[in-house]
Amino acid sequence: MDTHTPNEDALLEAFGPEGEAPLLLLTPRAYARLVMLMEKRAPQKTFLSIVVDAGGCAGFTYTLNLVEDAKDDQMELTCGDITLLMDEMSLDMLKGSTLDFATSLMGEAFSLKNPSATSSCGCGTSFSIF
Repeated sequence: MDTHTPNEDALLEAFGPEGEAPLLLLTPRAYARLVMLMEKRAPQKTFLSIVVDAGGCAGFTYTLNLVEDAKDDQMELTCGDITLLMDEMSLDMLKGSTLDFATSLMGEAFSLKNPSATSSCGCGTSFSIF
């Protein structure tokens, strides 16, 4: 895996199988954290699965999991050495979003900044698009 740290200010782009316009963006912090997590699981190939489900106080929730296999309905997005898995519905709702990783007094967590969200809950784990 690529262990270099990207430029601290540059967003990294995740492309779909057709190489079309970037579908998702990753901050350098998110990219570096994913590389570290995936290196811990080596030599097993690991993917980050991102799914949007109905639920949460605002209508939809994000679910992020490290997985070893893709589901039949998931497509691969590539960003450097990282492979993300998303189903079509989740991708439609998250297109153009930015995945970040932050450390604070409350702990460490990945978060998604979704330009399609019209509102979100206070804790940032659910959102609405209506």
